[in-house]
Amino acid sequence: MKKSLLTLLLCLGSFPIWAQVIRPATIPDTEKLYGLSTFWSEAKYSFAYFDKAKINWDSAYRAFIPQILTTRNDFEYYRTMERFCALLKDGHTNVFAPSVNKFATYVPFRWTIIDQRSYVSIVLKSLSDNVPIGSELLMVKGLPTQQYLTEQVFPYIAASAEHQRRNSALFALWSATADTTTTYPMTFRTPEGKIINFNSRLFSQRERDGSVWVNGAGMSPPKQRPLSALTMLPGEIIRVELNSFDNDRIVSEFKAMLPQLQVAKGIIIDLRQNGGGSSSVGAAILNYFTTQKNLKGSAWRTREHRSV
Repeated sequence: MKKSLLTLLLCLGSFPIWAQVIRPATIPDTEKLYGLSTFWSEAKYSFAYFDKAKINWDSAYRAFIPQILTTRNDFEYYRTMERFCALLKDGHTNVFAPSVNKFATYVPFRWTIIDQRSYVSIVLKSLSDNVPIGSELLMVKGLPTQQYLTEQVFPYIAASAEHQRRNSALFALWSATADTTTTYPMTFRTPEGKIINFNSRLFSQRERDGSVWVNGAGMSPPKQRPLSALTMLPGEIIRVELNSFDNDRIVSEFKAMLPQLQVAKGIIIDLRQNGGGSSSVGAAILNYFTTQKNLKGSAWRTREHRSV
C-alpha cells in the first residue's frame, strides 16, 4: 500500500499544478467608496491634463459609484478602479492592485507590433510547435483581435500613446481572469499562411521561470536584457541597442563603443526595447550626435492652487 501511494505521489508530481483562484471579498462597501472617492479627489486636485483626457471627471465619478458598490469581490473592485483610472489616459497615473490572487500569472507569448498587427516574437518552447514564431494573432475568443482589445482590454489600460496602449494591452490579454485553468481560444496565421486555432491559458510564475523560451534566434532561458548591445550590419552600418535610460551605466557602455562608431558609415539607434528612464541619461548619449548646446526635451506642466 505504501509503495502504491508513493507511486501515485510521484505521478502527481510530474504534472504541473494549475491554480483555480478563489477570489476573496474582504473590502466593505464603505472602504470601496472611500477608495474611489480618494482617487477621484486626488486627481481632481492634482491632475494637469484633463483637457487631453477629454473627460468630465465629476460625471465619471458619479457614474462609477454604483459600479463600485456592485463589485462582488476584491478582484472585481480593483478591476473597476483600473477602468476608472484609465479614463485619464495617462501612463504615469495608475491603480496597482495588491496581490489579491496570491500568485503571479503570465501570458506565454511576447509580441511584436507591425502596422497595428500583433505577431508572436517569443513563445514558451513547450508551445512553439503549436504556435510558430512570426504567427499573426487574428482572433481572440471568437472576436477579431482589434475588436477584442477595444472591448475587453483597452478600457483598463492607462496610456496616452497609442503604441504603448497596445503594447500594454497585449501583455494584459487575460487580465480579466487570474487562474491558470481557464482556456481562451485564439486564432493565428502562421508565417506559411496556415490558419491555426490554439487554446491559450495563463502560466504560473513557477511554470514560466522553469521554462525555456524560443525567439527568432533559437532557444534561450529567460534572462535580463542587456543595457546595450552593438551589432555590425552589412555596408559598415552599426546598430546600437539602448534598452534602458534608467541606469547611468549605459552612458559608460556607449562611450566604450565610440571607437567603432566613429569609423562606421552609418549608425542605427535601436530604442524598441527601451522602457524609458531619466532624460539626462538619454541626453548624455544624444550629445554625441549634435553640436547644439541646448537640447529640447519633453514638455510638462503642473497645477497651481491659489485659494483666496
